[in-house]
Amino acid sequence: MGKRDPKNTRQITKQTVDALEPRDGPTRAFIRDTSIPGFTVRCTAAGVKTYSLQYRIGGRGGTTKTYTIGEHGRPWTPAAARKRAEELYSLVGRGIDPIEQEKAADASKRAKEAEENELAFAEVAERYLRNAVDGRLAMARDIRNGVERLLVSRFDRKPVTALTRREISSWLEEMKADNGPAANAHKYMRQLLNWAVDKGILETSPIAGMKAPVPTGQRTRFHEMTELLRIWEAACDLEAIGDMAGAFLKIVILTGKRNEEMAGLKWTEIDFSERRIALGASRTKMRVPHMLPLSSLAIEVLEGLRRQTNHRGFVFTTTDGEVGLVGKSAAKGKIDKYVARRVALACDREEIPYEPMGHWVFHDLRRTLSTTLAKHRVSQVVRESLLSHGSGKQKGLAGNYDQWEYFDERRQALEKYADLIREAAAGPDAFPGGRDLGRLATQKGKRNDLHARR
Repeated sequence: MGKRDPKNTRQITKQTVDALEPRDGPTRAFIRDTSIPGFTVRCTAAGVKTYSLQYRIGGRGGTTKTYTIGEHGRPWTPAAARKRAEELYSLVGRGIDPIEQEKAADASKRAKEAEENELAFAEVAERYLRNAVDGRLAMARDIRNGVERLLVSRFDRKPVTALTRREISSWLEEMKADNGPAANAHKYMRQLLNWAVDKGILETSPIAGMKAPVPTGQRTRFHEMTELLRIWEAACDLEAIGDMAGAFLKIVILTGKRNEEMAGLKWTEIDFSERRIALGASRTKMRVPHMLPLSSLAIEVLEGLRRQTNHRGFVFTTTDGEVGLVGKSAAKGKIDKYVARRVALACDREEIPYEPMGHWVFHDLRRTLSTTLAKHRVSQVVRESLLSHGSGKQKGLAGNYDQWEYFDERRQALEKYADLIREAAAGPDAFPGGRDLGRLATQKGKRNDLHARR
């Protein structure tokens, strides 16, 4: 590493580094530390100061290498750079090359990321569909649609090796409670995981021996406008604190769509100029394309999200658009807490005993939309078409491909529904919310009682 020039050799401290100035001529100004061999700070002609450590592995015959610690500033103060130089010098003393060590660590990290990508649920599912389903089974199209819509939309980039029995069981119970196709989801998952075991991707299936969910009886629950208002207010409260569950809940309310379909909504599926959503066949339960008009209120919600995000990928996301809304059971639990607060405040205002709303699921919001529109004389065929039910469609090819069926009538119906919600939110039953909830409860002088009721 050459002889030391006494003029450039002194303790590297804040004082000496601050005093280091650019040098005229082709060489850089520098200081070599007196305590740690090879620890150096250099200053370019532009005044940029950089810490480094020069070292040799293998004695005098070894090649001299320079490890760049970083530029002077944050986080590399003289003290921080010295501590790092001591760590590096200790490695060199044990015969470990820090540069080669970092190269090996980077290579290991890249290999791990590649393995995780290969084991991502969506990747494994695609291999399963391509190698074991497509062109091989009579129901190949239905199986692919089911796997993509029910399984991939939920687990996406999660490593298949990280799936647990408890997680899958909770997901199926959530789907069953939401009146969803839990039995089909269990069947698709069982077949996919058994294939993964057969191919050596998994040692065992996490759901081996798990019984298929038993379908529940048909639900009839719907919300009167007073109840729906409490849910809407809870969505407003969640929006006020920047929680994605608020906007998601509003769109489910305003469109009457299945929560799984909206959880996977992408910005490319929304046409703001035409005020509509276009869902492909693979994105709908009926496995046919669906064109959904949007009310002005729904557009307001989506426009608000578009201003807050990069509007790429998924609409309802906490991963910058990379993954759609997951953990809807957790989101539902959070929504229930906010609804309970709203109900408690309304009871407090009316000075009546607190009575919880009772159990409800996302699917009840679809039934609420249909029932409310029926009260306002919207025809059954329009309501069924809105919900993309088979009974609302024509028979044959026209029923499968006419995405514009009753489009204007559906738009009018959704606009009417949005108007009813607007009116309720501005009416006497509404209650101010957002960040004022705690202050309002305190003003009523009953905050402690309110907390006790929850």
